[in-house]
Formats: sequence, C-alpha cells, structure tokens
Amino acid sequence: MRYTVHGPFLLPRNIDGLFTREATEKAAFWDEVETSEYGLSDGVGAYLISVRNVVWYVGLAEKQSFRKECFSAHKVTKIDSAIRRGSGNAFLHLLAKRTPTDRIASPSCNGYRDVQFLENSLIGIALERNPELLNKSDTAILREIEVPGLFNSPPHSGKLKSVRSLKQILGV
Repeated sequence: MRYTVHGPFLLPRNIDGLFTREATEKAAFWDEVETSEYGLSDGVGAYLISVRNVVWYVGLAEKQSFRKECFSAHKVTKIDSAIRRGSGNAFLHLLAKRTPTDRIASPSCNGYRDVQFLENSLIGIALERNPELLNKSDTAILREIEVPGLFNSPPHSGKLKSVRSLKQILGV
C-alpha cells in the first residue's frame, strides 16, 4: 500500500475571495493537477485542504475520483469555511494511492480500507495541530479520548514517570 504526495495546489477563488463556482476555473485547476502527473485527478486516496499551512479538512476519495470528490457541494462549503477561518488562500494536497505496478489507483465501488485508515490517521494528526478542524464525523472519539502524554493530555500529566516511560518506548 503505497501513496505519493502531490501539491500544494492553489484552489481558485472568486471575486469575493471564496472558492470559485465557475466550471472553467475548476477545469483549469484540474488541468494544472494533470500537468503535475497525468491521471492524478482521476485517482483515489486522501486529500487535505489547508490555509496558511494549517489543515482545515481531511477527506478521502475512494468510490469516486479526486476530481469528483474534492469539489462536491459539501466540500465547497468546507473550502469556503477554511478560507474564512484561516484568512488566506486555500491549498489542496493529494495523497494518491498507487497500484502494485505503480499506476494511480482507480475508484472502487467497495472502497479501500487502507484509504479509510489513512484518512483517519491524518485526521488525528491534523486535529492535534488544529482543534477547529472542520471534519465532524470520525473526530468525536479523537476529540474525547484522553491518554496522558499522548492524546488530549491534562496539564502536567506528561511529567508522571509512567507517562514518560510510555512516551519513550513509543518514541514520542
């Protein structure tokens, strides 16, 4: 299960500063993606929307391509919200799933367990840096679980000998 990282790709904005609704600008965006690697826009994997080097949304494309998934109506709302909250340009990173022969994987009606795992892992990492992450599903447990020194640690809990030992053996 191998992935390649692509981006950042600057998302097009309209005159109001929000994500564009113009089909021609979206098409030009995907042409730029295709210039980076042919077939990438029709691939699958995980993607991240960021503003000012902070991730605001993590998504996955597995049953449909990046091209169809990233700009669906629901995602456009997320992009607009990220632009407003982050006060800047929005960027898209694509983590493309590769086949054993190193081609970009295609959508599957059954989905991909590794893409789902990757999305959840990226959500956990992004949530550590940005507690205002726009993802709602799959974040409840990550927002609530508390493990001293690892997840949502209470103040000063990382100083306990047992916590320091755990962090040492985990390499964190």
